[in-house]
Amino acid sequence: MGERDNVKTHTHIPSLDSRPHNERNEPIVSHGRGGQGNIAPDPTPYVDAAIVREGPYGDQGDGAYSAGRGGAGNINSQHVPPTTSVPHDAVIVPEPAIVPTSGEGDFHVGRGGQGNVHLDKEHAKEKEEKKEERKRIGMSLLDKVKHLFGFGK
Repeated sequence: MGERDNVKTHTHIPSLDSRPHNERNEPIVSHGRGGQGNIAPDPTPYVDAAIVREGPYGDQGDGAYSAGRGGAGNINSQHVPPTTSVPHDAVIVPEPAIVPTSGEGDFHVGRGGQGNVHLDKEHAKEKEEKKEERKRIGMSLLDKVKHLFGFGK
């Protein structure tokens, strides 16, 4: 059994140890966006914090860069073309933080938001078909209302 097999990345299993947390030497961890209810001892070894960006910060002449937690307001030098094809920094992701995927099914990345939802091809097609159907039904209903009030054909 390798080191990676012992690392839990997303699942929290409560401790069966009945001793108070201060006797178990578990780190106090904050979950969520804040609030006292989100701070508790947690023995789970998280690897997310080991994902780091190495290299110089700020504009290095290699195009757009992120200067914050996300969002268009944190992307700087958006319209500056790169002066080199080699980036000045790199994202270092430790091996335990890499989760293999089957390549099938829907998945979600990031902190949330519609832009972070990725649908598999079948679901994406179904979603587009439903959108077109709603548009078609809505237009035919609108046409009926127009006709009812004498504006239709």
